[in-house]
Amino acid sequence: MAEDIRHRVRTMTTNFELEFNAEIYNEALILIEDLCLMMSSKILPDLGMPTTNRLMHDAFNRESEREQQYDRDYLSQLLGTNVPLLNQQQKTAYDTLMEAVNKNNGGMFFVDIPGGTGKTSLISLILASVQADSQIVLAVVSSGIAATLLEGERTAHSAFKLPLINDPTCNISKKSSMAKALQNCKIIIWDECAMAHKRTLEALD
Repeated sequence: MAEDIRHRVRTMTTNFELEFNAEIYNEALILIEDLCLMMSSKILPDLGMPTTNRLMHDAFNRESEREQQYDRDYLSQLLGTNVPLLNQQQKTAYDTLMEAVNKNNGGMFFVDIPGGTGKTSLISLILASVQADSQIVLAVVSSGIAATLLEGERTAHSAFKLPLINDPTCNISKKSSMAKALQNCKIIIWDECAMAHKRTLEALD
């Protein structure tokens, strides 16, 4: 787990010389503790493991976010090149979603597109449009394999700390970094949401 965290931070910060440190090990412990809380409602000291430092966790996340700056020039160029290439149905979906985002209307939208007809490209353009305005976006997917298709995409269970049993709640602390990110998030895209159990959608709601 610590190797995965180190790889993620190296990629985000382009500091490929980064070695293991207390912050990285603490992140791994917090991931383990979150799983323990979800399965048994016990924290690590209850299980004979080291105590986590949640304050260090928040500082670690802020440092990572500070290094992760969107390349707005690249995103603008990407949008200028690819948005005109959308077909009429894709353009309708794109315009509808972007209008809801730009006007802060909110809402829930379900996009039903057959495989191989440009769904990933459409989602990428929507994410790029929001990121170009330096807004926070969250892209999740129901399966781990599909999570490799979009940059920054994670499984819904990982991002929302969704229950493994029929408990319609997300195990996210109100004071956690994830809670703050959700509060400031401009748009959430859940790819392949139709594959998810209805309890997980109820938990997110």
